Amino acid sequence: MTSEPLPPRLARWRRAAQAVLWLEYAAALLWAPLAILAAAAGLALLGVTPPGLLSPLALLAAIAAAAFWARHAAKTLPKPTPHAAERRLESDSALPHRPFAVLQDTPATPDLATIWPLHRARAAAALARLRLAGPAAHL
Repeated sequence: MTSEPLPPRLARWRRAAQAVLWLEYAAALLWAPLAILAAAAGLALLGVTPPGLLSPLALLAAIAAAAFWARHAAKTLPKPTPHAAERRLESDSALPHRPFAVLQDTPATPDLATIWPLHRARAAAALARLRLAGPAAHL
């Protein structure tokens, strides 16, 4: 496969898909620290806190646990690849036959050079109907 650059319009779609994938990855990794903070805030609002000086210590412990978990999650947060973004766009748009790959590929044999422009034109027409769904939590 060659690395022909995508047209600017398709490159923007791919960047948007990468952002959606990143948000999905971040939501999957960061829900636990947010749940710890929400639980601590909920208990504090209900008045279910330890007496005296233990109350601020319990809050600090919850914040420290959430910060530790969030730091660990941020270190392991994967960066969405262009390939994954293209597959996401093709999946959300219900596009068969991987049109992104067709636009970036060349014919395998010289015999196919006569029909290759038609194949690329069909792939480009399919990519005119791109859709991108919003991030899914996958919790």
